[in-house]
Amino acid sequence: MSAPLDTLAGRLPADIWSDPVEMADVMALARADGPCATLVLPVHRHGRATTPDARRLAQMAKHLVPGLRAAGFDDRSAHKFVAPLRALADAAEFWQHQSRSLAVFRTPRWTWRWRLDHDLPEESSLAATPRIRVLLPALGTLRFHVLAVSQNHVRVLSVSGNRVERRRMPELPHSVAEALRFE
Repeated sequence: MSAPLDTLAGRLPADIWSDPVEMADVMALARADGPCATLVLPVHRHGRATTPDARRLAQMAKHLVPGLRAAGFDDRSAHKFVAPLRALADAAEFWQHQSRSLAVFRTPRWTWRWRLDHDLPEESSLAATPRIRVLLPALGTLRFHVLAVSQNHVRVLSVSGNRVERRRMPELPHSVAEALRFE
């Protein structure tokens, strides 16, 4: 399990370009107390092209401050909240070892960041919970099923990474009316 960024004591791994996304990390992030900032941006892999990426992260962090104030943070607390994000934006060596997208999550206690090998659009949010959906494609081995039930349809979906397939289940009733017929 990888540690939240805050526990790395300033050591940012420079030899890996994509960070492994582990289910335990995602679950810890999902349980974190809010508010939670989710910052996602497409990035360049290395070189001078990463300079605007770092500036963009710094701008995204700066734009969180008014939302934090609205959420009840005083000036000092709001700036303390975004300080690790600004430090990451200033970590020149970190920016020379990127993948295709960067996802950064910030809570009052922790900062997590993942360099992801799939394309993500830029997004910034400040909410009670993190937007962990951006990490799901990186959990390629994660498999689960969804039972989708409505008045007129019953479906089973098989989900793996970023792929969703409808499963044919002839033994399932096709609607609520059909299911109630067996009571």
